[in-house]
Parts: sequence; structure tokens; C-alpha cells
Amino acid sequence: MATAAGASFSDDDFQLLDAWLLKRGKAICEIVTLEGFLTAIVIGPTTISPMLWLPKVWGKGKPQFYESPLNDKKIIIVDEWCDGFVKGMRMDPDGWKPLKREQPALLKPIELFGTRAGWRKLEAGGEAAMHATWSVRIAPAVRAIHAYWLPYRRAAQPMPGNAVRH
Repeated sequence: MATAAGASFSDDDFQLLDAWLLKRGKAICEIVTLEGFLTAIVIGPTTISPMLWLPKVWGKGKPQFYESPLNDKKIIIVDEWCDGFVKGMRMDPDGWKPLKREQPALLKPIELFGTRAGWRKLEAGGEAAMHATWSVRIAPAVRAIHAYWLPYRRAAQPMPGNAVRH
């Protein structure tokens, strides 16, 4: 992961930040949950004031997933990232309504892994098969969600029926 200064964020840096978040045990305490949350904030329909979302990060308020070895293969663990993304969407539920109404399929893989209702569907459909089918659809969905909102963000125009939040 590249930083603004062009230096890369190493695996050791990633692990160090993850350990720190877990040690804190407040609010969002896993790095992939944090990344999912922040991704939803950044690519969503409206600009949300940091005063509203920072408390979710600190305890008063391109996906990077965990991997786990299994039978000489790496299994991608997407639940925490999707959980963070859903939490980010919940910061502006009215703003996300147009996407949910017009292109609900874009949110389906994220909601499958990031909500209790989704987890029940995964279990009912056979977790391994459902994981193989749906986990690979998350990154393309995030790119499509970003593309969906981009014209509104560039124009800084409110969505129909919504006010711009700053």
C-alpha cells in the first residue's frame, strides 16, 4: 500500500497497526474493519464531516483482506472488511439510498459478508461455495460503487432529496 509520500506501507507496518488497534479494544479494533469503514466514507455519496465519523474510529464513534492458510491454499477472510464498509454506509443511510434503489447488486457481496442477515444467507447456501462465489466480487463491486458516486462527488451536487453534509 503506497502512502502520500510515496513510501510503501509494509506488511510489518500493517501488522503493527493491527496489533495496536486490537490492543486498544475500543470502537473499530481491526485494521481491515477500519479500512472497510474508511473506504465507504471516502467513496460514498456525500462528504461526511470527520466530526461525525472519527468517533467511530477512536471509540466515541482497493480492499485489504486477511488471509488464512488452509490445506496449502490461502483463504481470503473478507467479513471484517465488509463489516467496516457497512458501518461506514450507516454513517449516511439516506445518502446510500439511491445506490441501494438503483443498483442493489453492487452492495450484495458486501452485505453478504458484512451483515448478520448476509451471514445467515452464506450459511444456508453452504459457506465454502458461497465464499468462493461472492468474495471475489467485493473488489469489483467497490470499484463500481466508487464509479457510481464519482459524478455526484465531482460536481458537488446533492443527490435528489438529499442535502450535502459537511
